[in-house]
Amino acid sequence: MTTRAPLLVVLGAGLALAGCTEPAASAPSTASAPSSAPTTAAPTPSPEATTATTTTEATAKTAAKATAKATAKPACPVSAEKLLTVLRGSKVGGTLAPTKRLTNVECHSGYALAQTNPVEADRAVVVFRHSGGAWHAVNGGTADYCDGFVPKAIAARFDRC
Repeated sequence: MTTRAPLLVVLGAGLALAGCTEPAASAPSTASAPSSAPTTAAPTPSPEATTATTTTEATAKTAAKATAKATAKPACPVSAEKLLTVLRGSKVGGTLAPTKRLTNVECHSGYALAQTNPVEADRAVVVFRHSGGAWHAVNGGTADYCDGFVPKAIAARFDRC
């Protein structure tokens, strides 16, 4: 009988371990095991950290804008051919005598002046302004063409204003 007792103990321990490793599929488990991993909430950022993040983002945006301005092509100088294309597609171009070329182009601070060369009319001066990344014809004529269209500080830099 002494040889049977250790065998039953080993067999009983084996069944006990088999029952612990995997619950039966048909029997729902009613016992809940306590979790050994502690649960923690995500840390709430401090007001200082939020301000630092906002400041860093604002600084990055400002730097990006400055880089874009530095790498953007400056408005001046501008070619007579470019201004002629703009003039032909504008209302100002429709009010002046037709011209095949512009001459005497001057450009300062996003404003340009160019002279028309029509065949059967007096020469006119056209005022252009660079805004929104493009040139626009804003006025033209034989006199007073800068008045109200070119700021005085910039007009003083042009020979013909």
